[in-house]
Amino acid sequence: MNTEIDTTTAAEVFAAARTGTVRRTTMGRHVDVKVGRYEYRMEIPERYLVCITSREGHGGVEYMTVNATPEQDAAVRKAHGI
Repeated sequence: MNTEIDTTTAAEVFAAARTGTVRRTTMGRHVDVKVGRYEYRMEIPERYLVCITSREGHGGVEYMTVNATPEQDAAVRKAHGI
């Protein structure tokens, strides 16, 4: 099941990503941040917008696809020197 989140929560998650730790794996760059009761994972692809791909909380993992706005994408990349 693909979960949706509201724009306010998405904005909080993308803002938190600016101070999160970016990890590089064979699957690319990602950052995990805790916002509210959830831990969110965002992918930072080379050519596309930063994207929230999942969140994990008390009920388990929920998958989603929430793209950053161009401004949010630029802020995350600038904060991490990408």
